[in-house]
Amino acid sequence: GVPAIIGRRGVERVVELEIDESEREQFMGSVEILKASIPLLEDDIIG
Repeated sequence: GVPAIIGRRGVERVVELEIDESEREQFMGSVEILKASIPLLEDDIIG
């Protein structure tokens, strides 16, 4: 997957990143944290 700008109608624009390996690892760490947070947020919103 790639980062993208999401709007009301879905993906508006794909964001191209030019990053080195260290930055990529940090980015992927953030991705994993966000993935783990989604179910928790859904529980708070949906109940």
